[in-house]
Amino acid sequence: MQESYEDTNEGGNDFEVVYDEVYDPEREQKLKEQLAKSEGNLSAYWAQKFNNYAGKYWHDFYRHNGNRFFKDRHYLDIVFDELNHVEQVHQSEHATEPLLLLEVGCGVGNAFFPLCEKVPNLIVYGCDFAKSAIDIIQNSPKYDPSRMTVWQADLVKDEIASHVPSGGCDILLIMFVLSAVNPENMDAFMDHAVKGLKRGGRLLFRDYGRYDMAQLRFKPSRRIQDNLYARQDGTLAYFFDINELDALFRRHGLVKVKSDTIRRCIRNRKTNMDMHRVWIQSIYEKVEWSEPVKPIHFYIPSSEEPENENRFIDPSTGEKWIRCQNPFCGKWRYVPPEVEMPSADPWFCIMNTWDEDIASCDYPQLQSGYIVTKKEEVPEKAWMPKREVHFEPIAANSYL
Repeated sequence: MQESYEDTNEGGNDFEVVYDEVYDPEREQKLKEQLAKSEGNLSAYWAQKFNNYAGKYWHDFYRHNGNRFFKDRHYLDIVFDELNHVEQVHQSEHATEPLLLLEVGCGVGNAFFPLCEKVPNLIVYGCDFAKSAIDIIQNSPKYDPSRMTVWQADLVKDEIASHVPSGGCDILLIMFVLSAVNPENMDAFMDHAVKGLKRGGRLLFRDYGRYDMAQLRFKPSRRIQDNLYARQDGTLAYFFDINELDALFRRHGLVKVKSDTIRRCIRNRKTNMDMHRVWIQSIYEKVEWSEPVKPIHFYIPSSEEPENENRFIDPSTGEKWIRCQNPFCGKWRYVPPEVEMPSADPWFCIMNTWDEDIASCDYPQLQSGYIVTKKEEVPEKAWMPKREVHFEPIAANSYL
């Protein structure tokens, strides 16, 4: 049986969507147990070889298959309505400027060629593991050097900034490529990829979800580790959980706009076979952040309370902040007005009960206030000596 590589081109002539599946925790638990019982892993030798020579295997794949294996993805503007939104916003704010798209793992152009036909002002930058894929693009009659720049790159190792305009692109497209990267290299890959996206730009992501049909088809002997497999041709396939992806993207300054696990039954009209597919489809926005600054914050207590340098109330705005006391984190977290200042001491990000979506030390630090460092004095009180409070937060609603 032919191994499945991606998403069977929704809406294609050979396939029809039968129905969207509802999440079934019992079924998922059975699949998890089924995979856990499967014995056998690839030897360490082969696992290391497939990881070290990933680029070579994809080069051989495209050299053998050319542009015949994958169909053009004409459905992207449908499944990612964000593409239309970004284009409309761009037209209203930068009518005379082109819309810039960076696709990492562009293959032979199955995504950006159709997009260029639909979006006249789109300028594309694309890179891929495989030199053979880049050669196919550059020899294609669809290739327009005035609108398209492509090059070979291994984003686990290679920087991207010199290939894209200063400031980055409006859209970063990652389609069924991160799953071809060993999990131990995904942080390096994302670090390089995100540098090509401008602040405020959007990541459009689609890839395999956990317990997809393709994962269940793999023989145990092709498993490298949990959820990571090697195909017969040596290319890798990893199957994601939506929460681990969210943590990965957060670590690289991306904030979730929308993210869904898509479970869909698709029928092959030729074979009349139903296929149960699972994908993760996400939209994230790049925000400005770096290592947390360390301003000297003081919590302004009541006359009965002792001073606590891990809590802070802005004397002018009343904003409340609490700092995670994990020595590897130390980020300040905003406490909404309707929430009482937590009394737990020590307090950690995981104890954030008012916004569980960011109850993690991986989430960037949000602050508000002034861009320029300033000094203010806490109002003098009989029970508290006069002192200076140093503020060094950044612009409102920005991430560090």
